[in-house]
Amino acid sequence: MVADPEVDELFPRIKRARVTITTTDGQSYTAQTDVAKGDPADPMSDEDIVAEFRANARGVISCERMDEVIEATWRLDSLADTREYMELLISDI
Repeated sequence: MVADPEVDELFPRIKRARVTITTTDGQSYTAQTDVAKGDPADPMSDEDIVAEFRANARGVISCERMDEVIEATWRLDSLADTREYMELLISDI
């Protein structure tokens, strides 16, 4: 990672990120974005949210528990007591 004065100068107005990947054969590919995924200007889909949750929960809770957390999260506003929900977030592996 290398700081880029041009990018730093834009912050915090613009939160630019740029990545360049150079392959072993010397080809370079660059991508840039000014809006992070999940920002109101580029919101995450339900599938994105679930995928990020699974990626972060992997190794902490079982796949079965992840399914339970996801299901409970989608109906969070209808839960009478959040105690059971919070218990789902405790590691089970």
